[in-house]
Amino acid sequence: MRVLELKEPQAIREPDRYIGRIAKNLFVDGLRKQKRAKTLFVDTSNAVEVPDDQPSAERVLAGKELLGQVMAEIDRLPVRCREAFILHRFENLTYPAIARNMGVSISTVEKHIAEAMARLARALDLETQ
Repeated sequence: MRVLELKEPQAIREPDRYIGRIAKNLFVDGLRKQKRAKTLFVDTSNAVEVPDDQPSAERVLAGKELLGQVMAEIDRLPVRCREAFILHRFENLTYPAIARNMGVSISTVEKHIAEAMARLARALDLETQ
């Protein structure tokens, strides 16, 4: 085809060498094309499926529902119990800091936190059954 595309094929002095050169160039072009294809197109037939670390929509919805239940249960706690729980779990205060903040003893803070945890555990355990 390349020879036929020439404007003056009679100008070629050594046609055998010219055709040989065309064949060699076509072969090299083919190798280059294969190399490019290997880098562009990866064979996935033996690929291992990697799990997606993003939670499914159902799991997100279930998590939001559970969070809503937990927050509702926290709102139902007695006022001082809720205050101690929120200061500890959400504000990351230590028991002594909570005791100072609330004007109570450390053992009272411990009782409030234990009561809050027990109520939340009971409420959530009943909801999951």
